[in-house]
Order: sequence, then structure tokens, then C-alpha cells
Amino acid sequence: MKSAISTIVNCKIHLNHSPLFRRSIFHPTKPISRPPPCLIRTTTSLTKNNSSFAPTIMASSFKPEHARAPPALPLPAPPLTKFKIWLCQLSVTADKERNIAHARKAIEEAVEKSAKHVLLPEIWNSLYSNDSFPVYAEDIDAGYEASPSTALLSEVSRLLKITIVGGSIPERCGDRLYNTCCVFGADGKLKAKHRKMLGVSVLVSVMTFDSRNWR
Repeated sequence: MKSAISTIVNCKIHLNHSPLFRRSIFHPTKPISRPPPCLIRTTTSLTKNNSSFAPTIMASSFKPEHARAPPALPLPAPPLTKFKIWLCQLSVTADKERNIAHARKAIEEAVEKSAKHVLLPEIWNSLYSNDSFPVYAEDIDAGYEASPSTALLSEVSRLLKITIVGGSIPERCGDRLYNTCCVFGADGKLKAKHRKMLGVSVLVSVMTFDSRNWR
């Protein structure tokens, strides 16, 4: 027993004096060698002035003229070509054919003034009354002889190459009557049709204000 203990103690003493044992146990990592003095001075200087170093770089790269004059943006698409719109104010009578001819003349005069869009007033082919609507109403969907007013608008818009917003005319559809606006393009085709949604009683008296040349 004493012999075994003596062997262990001698082995421990031998290891403590071994350079390899001291390097691996007491110095597990090799110490970093000290950097050169010039590098130490540079590192110390940057560390001390770190708060002002980054702004200095940013300031040197900032160009005020770029802030005042940013890169040019692409120009937007040019606006649509200007055109003239003509509003026609028409007087109507009990003669429907006369009203249609009068509207045609007004449209042609507008085109002579370089108008490209012509707008007609509400109920331009008829008297404005509940009794007149059933008499003057037209079947717009049938067209031609069933609707001479819209046939005129289609023909004139195609011949003169203009767009016509046809005010409104009384329309008959089945057993119903509508106050309808039709829009015809420069090709003479019907582009839109709108039926007035809010009916107004024409029997209710209203207050009017008369002047020398207008009401």
C-alpha cells in the first residue's frame, strides 16, 4: 500500500515539473503577442475619437447640392388634347319635326365654331308636360323610324365626327315612359343611355325669376 502511494506522489511531482503539463493545464491558450507600438497608438487614437470619427465620414460624403437638386424625374404623360364643348339652348314647339330640324341646325353651327362635343338640353324634341310625353315618346332601342330624334343624333355625329350628348327625350319601353339621355360617338354609334331616376312632377307650380333676356 505504501509502495502504491509513493508511486502516485512521485508521478504527480514529475508532472508538475513537466513543461508540457504546465503549458496544457495552467496555460491552456497561448497568450496573444503584444502589437507593435505604432498600431497601439493608432487604435488608441481611433478609440478616443470614436464619437467624432463616424460623423466626419458622413459629413465628407454629404453633398448639399444633391439635396437641393434631386435627380430629375421622368416627365408625366402629356395631357389630352384640348377640345371645345358647345352647349345648345333650344326653344321647342308642339311641332316635333321642327324641333328636330332646329336641333340639327344648332349642332351644325356648333361644329362651325370648332366644337368637338355638343350637348343638347333636356326634352329638346317635345313640350315638357305630362300630356306631351306619351305623344312624343320614342322607342330608342328600335331606332330609325321608331326614334327619329336619336336617328338624327347618330347621323349628325357620324357625318361631323363629333360626340353628342343628346340631352334627353321621352322614351317608351313597353308600357313605361322614361326621360332618357343618349350619347353618340364620332362613329355614329350609341355609346351610353341613361334613364332619369328621380321623377319630377311637372304639374307643381314653381317660382321663376324673370329678367330682360333670361329666366
